[in-house]
Amino acid sequence: MSKSGIGMPTSRHHSALAEIKSVGAVIKLQSIATIIAALLAFLIQAQAVRSVIYGSVVALLSSIYLLRRMQRAESLALDAKESLRQVQQTAAVRFAMTAVLLALPLLHRHGFLYAGVWMGFVAGQIVWLIGIAFVQVAQQKSGQDKRHDKSS
Repeated sequence: MSKSGIGMPTSRHHSALAEIKSVGAVIKLQSIATIIAALLAFLIQAQAVRSVIYGSVVALLSSIYLLRRMQRAESLALDAKESLRQVQQTAAVRFAMTAVLLALPLLHRHGFLYAGVWMGFVAGQIVWLIGIAFVQVAQQKSGQDKRHDKSS
């Protein structure tokens, strides 16, 4: 962990921790969305539940992998070049992992409804995109409120 001064974490460290917290919060939202999607699938077409859950879990696993990589990178306090390499490697692995997991139901024919798999995955990704934006805006607002309180 990078430090400056007398044991005080740097602003980079605070920023990284805030990003890790954001991703963790969005993973919780994705988990809730998976449950809601499964319930909706059950109401609409009961045989689609497994498929929707599978697609949602693929999106969730990708997010969990990103969180783990972010935590690892933060603990290593990497320089800029190594940090960029980690980002590129994480993106490549997430892409490959997602592609393979989305292709498995087609290859093995386990009775998945592929439209349900895609619906679950897309729903998980939409929750990711909206969730990360919402959480980051909320954190910025909270930070502004704290700065305003300190200056008053």
